[in-house]
Amino acid sequence: MAVVLVALLFALTADSALACTVCMGGQEEATRKAFVGTTALLTFLPMVVVGPVIFFFVRRTLAQERRDAQERPDAARAETRSIA
Repeated sequence: MAVVLVALLFALTADSALACTVCMGGQEEATRKAFVGTTALLTFLPMVVVGPVIFFFVRRTLAQERRDAQERPDAARAETRSIA
């Protein structure tokens, strides 16, 4: 029954597929530019969103490593003094 219903829906909505650019629906220059612009936007948007997050974590990790490196020599000196 479900297969028949799906086949019926495909048959009734075949005309709306003509709006697809692959089906020759978007041959105007403005439509072509819109699709190219949207493709570029969706290509670079993840990099623009994820890039600053990665930059933040790298900067934070480097700052933490600098703090750890500054504390480490002090801890080593304190251990040597307590032994002597």
